[in-house]
Amino acid sequence: MTRPPADLTDLLDVDTVAEDLPAPSFNIAPTDRAVIVLDSAKTDPPTRRLEAARWGLVPSWAKDVSIGSRAFNARSEEIEDKPMFRGALEKRRAIVPTSGYYEWKVTDDGKEPHYIHPADDSPLLMAGLYE
Repeated sequence: MTRPPADLTDLLDVDTVAEDLPAPSFNIAPTDRAVIVLDSAKTDPPTRRLEAARWGLVPSWAKDVSIGSRAFNARSEEIEDKPMFRGALEKRRAIVPTSGYYEWKVTDDGKEPHYIHPADDSPLLMAGLYE
């Protein structure tokens, strides 16, 4: 996410912003902190919060947080079948605002990055889970 978090508050109708948000970055790797948007249904009316989270899901039953470095992308076609994601899928969903992401193509010269992003540079919103 290359935009400052303050740019997202109006755009995503955020009510509260955490104080410890990470700075904008062109490269957020698994286990790095990233900005996420959460809805709190426990308040009336519900509130939308901008928070920081570590990229990589660590299930509540995991004995070691390093599992998060291996569980950082969930495939939508498999998510319902994997116990690791079940609890979060049912109750803990988030929006992950991004500027874009990279897909890599293997060529004879090595790997070639392709940056996927909206043409108008608006944020690309991805689905996220948290524990």
